Amino acid sequence: MRITECSDCCMRWFITIDGEECTSPGPIEGVIYTKNGSNINIHRASVIAGICSETSSGAIADGVHQLHVEVGLCDGFIDSYNAYTGFATTSHMTIEEIPTTFNAAARNFWPNVKQCQMNIPDNLQNQTGNPLMSCTLNKKKPETVIKASWYGNIALEQCEDCCMRWYLTINGEECQTPEPIDGAIMQDLRGSRLLDIFDIRRPAAISGICYGPSEGSQWGPGDLKVDLIVDVCPGTNSTFDVITGYNSKSTFIIEEIPPPADDCDEAII
Repeated sequence: MRITECSDCCMRWFITIDGEECTSPGPIEGVIYTKNGSNINIHRASVIAGICSETSSGAIADGVHQLHVEVGLCDGFIDSYNAYTGFATTSHMTIEEIPTTFNAAARNFWPNVKQCQMNIPDNLQNQTGNPLMSCTLNKKKPETVIKASWYGNIALEQCEDCCMRWYLTINGEECQTPEPIDGAIMQDLRGSRLLDIFDIRRPAAISGICYGPSEGSQWGPGDLKVDLIVDVCPGTNSTFDVITGYNSKSTFIIEEIPPPADDCDEAII
């Protein structure tokens, strides 16, 4: 996804079902904003995901449905800009039919899924170290694990040499088995003429599987509260201005799933 050749511009990618956007729980979308894109031409990989039970026509019924990815203006913008989708790659759309409630009596595994959506308030945009958004899933089985995913918009603002990290916690603790669930933006504009104009707000996906909060542990049945938090990257001493959730819905999807296969081999460097 990309926009370019424009200043103070924003475009929105969204998913429609039979020509209509999701209304329950909310739209499935991602946005890109740039303060001055006249001389910036950056294509980036993005993920747009969400769960939908209703459109403006009502509940999604049995049968064949057509889903499309569309692009249009962000809220509050009146001009259309130079948007590009799918540069030099294959674009993929994955569609799943999932249950709305957990069926404990099912003989095979029947997924337990929770979605939460919100517009993150402006007064939380630069808050670090505290939850920006939360979502709670009631875990049903002792042998299962948690897949936690957050989809939204993130940005670093007006900094020369900076790094900030967005990460997920479960019941107040980062995952340690197998690893933390996180994503970061590192920005180095030292000596660049772009410092005063570089302001790109982009879609991001932070997703991973968690067994438990410590080595060898596993989350038991019960309520598990997943939080999105932003703070400095390891080895960084200063906090920087960030924006989370710009002009779009932020989405948590929390899933209780069977344990995956054995861990992959470590990367060979």
